[in-house]
Amino acid sequence: MEAKEAITKIKVLLGLEPNEVVEVQFAELTLVDGTTVRVDGEPEVGKALVVVTEEGEIPAPEGQHQTTSNLLVTVDATGTITELTPVEVEAEDEKEEVEVVMEEEEEVKVEMTEEDKKKVEMADALVDTLLPYLEVIDEMKDKMSKFETQLEQMSAEPAAKKIKRNENFQDVRSSRVDRLVTLKKTK
Repeated sequence: MEAKEAITKIKVLLGLEPNEVVEVQFAELTLVDGTTVRVDGEPEVGKALVVVTEEGEIPAPEGQHQTTSNLLVTVDATGTITELTPVEVEAEDEKEEVEVVMEEEEEVKVEMTEEDKKKVEMADALVDTLLPYLEVIDEMKDKMSKFETQLEQMSAEPAAKKIKRNENFQDVRSSRVDRLVTLKKTK
């Protein structure tokens, strides 16, 4: 930003020149680590790069910063851009794939600490302990699926056969009473 532009912006902000409207444009860039940075206007060599934080804007630290738009911005100790370099990104199709073929198996010995050995032993013991329970759970799953099939079949059937009333059926109690009456009459 030139000195005249800065003075004009300050006058407009203070309200000393209300008739003149100055547009202030910022370019916001996002770095690959997720940090948001800002530049007055378009990013150019000689402009100040500031980091946007919750507390406000602070000058960018010295070094190289890569943006998500593949631009490498080099900043000096005062936060001024000294160099802009586009970064070329290889397409995934262009990358060479390297195959590693092992002709012979090699034994690799890894030294384990006592703590690591205890962890491995505990894991093995836990697996050995849980294995029978996992088998029981599998058996229970099989039984449950059989019960579900039986339940579905039973729910499709009627609960009981329909009862038919026999019209020729004589009440047992009335026949007993009739017999007693006939016995008394005969006496």
